[in-house]
This record gives sequence, structure tokens and C-alpha cells, in this order.
Amino acid sequence: MLVHDWMPGWQIVFWIVPVGDPPGDAWGTQAREILWYLRTYLWFVLLSPLLLKVFRRAPVPALLLSLVPVVVLRCGWQPPYDRFGGGLTDFATFLFCWLAGFAHREGVLRRPRPAPVIAASLALLALGGWYAFAHQAEYGTYDLDEIPVAQAFWSAGFVMLLMYVKAHYRVDFARLARFRRLDRTVTIFNGRAVTIYLWHEIALVAAVPPIDRFWKVPAFEKWLPLESHWFMLGVGWVLIWIAIPLFGWVEDVAARKKPRRFP
Repeated sequence: MLVHDWMPGWQIVFWIVPVGDPPGDAWGTQAREILWYLRTYLWFVLLSPLLLKVFRRAPVPALLLSLVPVVVLRCGWQPPYDRFGGGLTDFATFLFCWLAGFAHREGVLRRPRPAPVIAASLALLALGGWYAFAHQAEYGTYDLDEIPVAQAFWSAGFVMLLMYVKAHYRVDFARLARFRRLDRTVTIFNGRAVTIYLWHEIALVAAVPPIDRFWKVPAFEKWLPLESHWFMLGVGWVLIWIAIPLFGWVEDVAARKKPRRFP
């Protein structure tokens, strides 16, 4: 962005401490959009001591009330359209999912009977899906990423159902470790999850120039599905696997481990 004449101000601090969306120019928009994840994650990490204290005092009410903020932001007070507003909206959208992680860790999800939990999860999924389709005209799409309320309820239903089944029925995937290649793949994905997420969109953008060059090679043009999105996805994954050893070691440093190319 600097090469393309972008002139940063004091807001460049958000590239170092991403409590707000980092600034940039139009040229780097697609690469910067993915950074909302780091900003939201940092908000949750900073507020986790308080959230955990509240959750431990009243686990079930805390879970139920965690969906209220996103509804209030949509139907009541409208947050400002700026860094703070964007951060607040994403925080409210995924608050239930974060607290569900607490519930899973604290063993709360093992206690309820299956019927009410499954019914509540399906109801949340249905409500989120209904809201997305019912407000399609307002948002111009039914993409959950663009509709915070639908995203919040759909995610809440899916995450609660998944975590409940895992905790209540004590689902154990340790037996899959005997399949070495599968175990190795899962280990890499777990150890480099942030790297993969942050670089996947850049990888898809970077896949376009080489594919454009492939069109100029007659054999590639004839035999390769260059117009297919699946082919672009494949090239993107090749670039992601290049990014993992180049940048993934940062996750080891953050976890206070010895930096390695692969976990």
C-alpha cells in the first residue's frame, strides 16, 4: 500500500495493536478485510477475565442473555459506522459462541438432557435462517456475513449443537490418531489455524495472476480447467501451504513455543 502512495496517519497504530480495523487504501482492501478476525479475537481475549467471572456466577442466564446485545444493536441503539462500531457489532455477534466455549470447558454442556438442547439449537438455526431470508431485500443478500443478527443466531445454534454432542456423548476423536497422514494434517491445521485463515483470501487473490498466464500456454488452455473456481481454489491452497512455513512460526512465538516451520 505504501508503494501505491498510501499515506498513513496516527491510525497506523492499529496495525500493531488491532483493537480497531487497520487503515489502508483501496488497493489493499481485499487483503485487509480479513483482519476483522484479529480485532474481534483481541476484544474477546482482553474481556475474557470479566466474561468468565460473569459466566461462572450464572452460566445458563449468561448464555441466554449473550444474544441480547446483537438484537439491541440491530433493533435499538445503532452503533456508529466506524472502528468502534464495527468492533462492537462483531463482538456482539459472536459473544454466544465465545461463552459456549466457556460452557464446554467448564463442563456445563454435559448436564442438560438432549431433547431441550437439541430443540433450542434447531430453533436458533431456524431463526437465523429465517431472519437472513426475511431481510434479504434490506441487505441485498442472504449472506450471513452481511447480516449480524442472522449470523449470531445461526452460529449460536450450530456451535451449541456441536459442542453439546461432543461433551454430552463424550465423542472422542483420539482413535483417528492411528491414521498418521490424517493425524498429521489435523495437527497442522490446528497449529496453523490463524495463519491459514489470515492468508487464505490473499492466496485466492494471488492465484489470479498465474492463472491468467496459464491461458497463454496452449497446452494449459486446452487441458486445464482454468475457468473453474475449483482450479483457483487448488492454486490458492498451494499458496497457503507456501505461507504456512513462511509465516506460521509466529503462532509458535505467540504460544511461547520454539518456532518451527510446521507444528
